[in-house]
Amino acid sequence: MKLHGSLTWTRNAKHIGLSYDLKHIGDVAANAIPDAHCVAVAENIDLQALINSAAGKAPTAEMTAFMAAYEKLLVMVNPTKDKFRDTLINQTYYELLRLFANELEKENTVLFVMGFSFADEHIHEIVLRAANSNPTLIVNIFAHSNAAKVEILGRFPSAEIRNNNILVHAPTQPPCPRVGIYLGTKKQKVLRASQC
Repeated sequence: MKLHGSLTWTRNAKHIGLSYDLKHIGDVAANAIPDAHCVAVAENIDLQALINSAAGKAPTAEMTAFMAAYEKLLVMVNPTKDKFRDTLINQTYYELLRLFANELEKENTVLFVMGFSFADEHIHEIVLRAANSNPTLIVNIFAHSNAAKVEILGRFPSAEIRNNNILVHAPTQPPCPRVGIYLGTKKQKVLRASQC
C-alpha cells in the first residue's frame, strides 16, 4: 500500500489514476530546477546547517515552473503540514488510511515496513493503536541502520506497546558498499555480497 502516493499515480480534475508509461514524470522533469538552485545535503546534516546552506536562495521562475508541474501532475503526499490541502488527494488519502487501518485490525495480520521512519504522526498512531488492540498483529519494521533502529524504537516506547508485537530490525553489520553495483557491460562482473 502506498499511503503517500506514487510516481505511477496521475491526477486530473476529478480522479486519481494509474500510469504505466510514466509520461507525466517526463513532463515534470522537463521543468527541472537548475543545479545552481539546489542545496547539497550531507548525511547527518543538522537543521541549522541546512538552513544556512539555503540562505540567499530565492524562488526563481524555474523553481516556480517545476513546483507547478509537480503539483499538477504528481500525486504525492509530501511530509508537510499542508498535506491535506487538496480535496482530491484528501479523499483518496483518507480512504487509503481507512483501508490500511482496517487491514491491521484483521486477525493474524503481518505488516512489513521498509523505508519509513514513523515520523508521520497519524500513520504512527494508526499502527500503534492497531498493535495495542490486535494482539495477533505482528509489525516488522526494517531500519536501514542501527541509528535508524534506535530512532524508530524511540517512537515506540515499550511502555506504549501492550502486546509486544512491534519488532524493529537493523543490519547486523555495515552494508557492503560494492553490493549491487552494475558495471555496465556483459564482460564485466557484478560484484556479489561474498566479495565484501
